[in-house]
Amino acid sequence: MSKKIERKLLQARREALTAQEVSSNSELIAKRIFAHELFKKAHTIMGYLAFGKEASIDLVLQQALAGDKIVCVPQVVYGSNFMQAVRLREMGNMCLDRFSIRTPKEPYEIISPETVDLILVPGVGFTKFGRVWVWVRVIMTDFSLKQRRQLPWA
Repeated sequence: MSKKIERKLLQARREALTAQEVSSNSELIAKRIFAHELFKKAHTIMGYLAFGKEASIDLVLQQALAGDKIVCVPQVVYGSNFMQAVRLREMGNMCLDRFSIRTPKEPYEIISPETVDLILVPGVGFTKFGRVWVWVRVIMTDFSLKQRRQLPWA
């Protein structure tokens, strides 16, 4: 079976999850991230704001903010396929963008890609060892290519 077909099947399974299952899975993911040395050592973290039934890493972002880490999230620049990192200062100060995805309210503080120590991205399929097997389709930009790291669980 091709990865394209597998991705569609996995996305359908994800969409069938209950709110309780999404919440429980999100908590397990957060605990695993909290325990990892890369998270502990990172000064600047780029996360994502979950959409639909994606695993939420809001707990991770909240803990990072409380721990005086710089937190940023991706924002697609209107009218382009360019993605930039926008600083997130607090979880409650957000609005919905044109894709109905939570995003920090303007004015934005842009974070330089070179300063990001750790990037957390959603995936839809993982091996039994926690490695990402099927990624959610994302816009590949200079930002993500410059910051790509081989992580132990990625």
